Amino acid sequence: MIKRLTSVILLLVLVLVSGCSTYTERNAALRGHLVNAKYELALDVVSEAETPADKLLNLLERATILHYADNYSESNILFEQAEQLAADLHTKSISQNIAALATNDETVDYTSPLFEMSLIPYYRALNYHYLGFNDEAAVEARKALEFLRDNEIESYHFLNWFCGALLENVGDLNDAHIAWKNAIDGSIPGIGFDLQRSVELLGFDEEYEPSGNGGKVVLFLESGFAPHKVSLEMNIPIYEDDDPERIAFLAGNRVVHGWQTERKLDYWLTVALPDQVVVEPSVTAVKVALRQSSVVENIAVKSIKAFDDGMTKTAVRAAGRALVKAKMHGKAKDSGGEVAAFLMNVFNVATERADTRSWLTLPHSISMLRLDLEPGIHTLEVKLLDIDGRVVGTETISDINVEPGKWRFFSRRVF
Repeated sequence: MIKRLTSVILLLVLVLVSGCSTYTERNAALRGHLVNAKYELALDVVSEAETPADKLLNLLERATILHYADNYSESNILFEQAEQLAADLHTKSISQNIAALATNDETVDYTSPLFEMSLIPYYRALNYHYLGFNDEAAVEARKALEFLRDNEIESYHFLNWFCGALLENVGDLNDAHIAWKNAIDGSIPGIGFDLQRSVELLGFDEEYEPSGNGGKVVLFLESGFAPHKVSLEMNIPIYEDDDPERIAFLAGNRVVHGWQTERKLDYWLTVALPDQVVVEPSVTAVKVALRQSSVVENIAVKSIKAFDDGMTKTAVRAAGRALVKAKMHGKAKDSGGEVAAFLMNVFNVATERADTRSWLTLPHSISMLRLDLEPGIHTLEVKLLDIDGRVVGTETISDINVEPGKWRFFSRRVF
């Protein structure tokens, strides 16, 4: 019996040690390939790194890579699959959460936080716009506004504004006006003029000056990368005379206050918690003539807030894992002796890692430059600026067809 138990634990150790890297570690080469526009290699990294619990992230990463590779149709197919899967995963499996207490949280199906889900319609609408399908882009806008209402989100001003512009493009002025009213508290360039124009065209009683017959060109600058997560591990001594029912409390106390060295050690308990790494982008704005972009969507700030809001729950789950793994160690020792206890401790250490999953291909932030141009064909000379306002690059956007009263959107990703 003891020999069989030891063999089972050893098999578990061998299986799990072979695949114990975190999501961030498995995708270490992803961002480098994206920076160098090696999209096929980026797709290969994502596919090779996928585990069953990462399916949603796999779809999001691949869809984003295809967007930047100008494969807009395939990108939208994957984004749609991601939305459907996210809806299916809204209620997590109870059995998965229980199993994670014996291993780690990366074994549970990944579900995106709200700020990540809100960016799917941004990408899908741009994909449709680039394909010339403005009616489909407007459908994405309506879905996004419904998403904001259903989740009672009032602070996503950029998404509201973008939806309003997409809806105006297809003549839905009433819903565009409502979306812009919800965006008025944000620092969106020109939002006041947009509200003024919608009031005019809807025939409200207020008196405003006419808006003219030009078109509107908007350039989105997507800078850098969103924060990523890393796993921080702590090794905490568990002594032979420790109360097994108080392991989680004792471990937490030792992290804060340290521990004594003269007591007899039973084993070392490994506890892993996630941390975020924020890297500021090197390019922060664009400039056309005398007009300069400003940040309208700080994804990094939303990512940090979501991370901080979830840390209490994360810490509680880590404490629960510590208690479960301590009991597993004790049962292995009682049933299989020192060898089984040692192997169980190896298993516990090998499986203990923080959940580092997040949408890695997202930008750090989005800034926006809008121009009112006369109808016709235009060429823009775009300057890329660093945080100190110095020009670090230039780009030309040619053959911009501006139509009266219409919006044209362009996005550029820089690192």
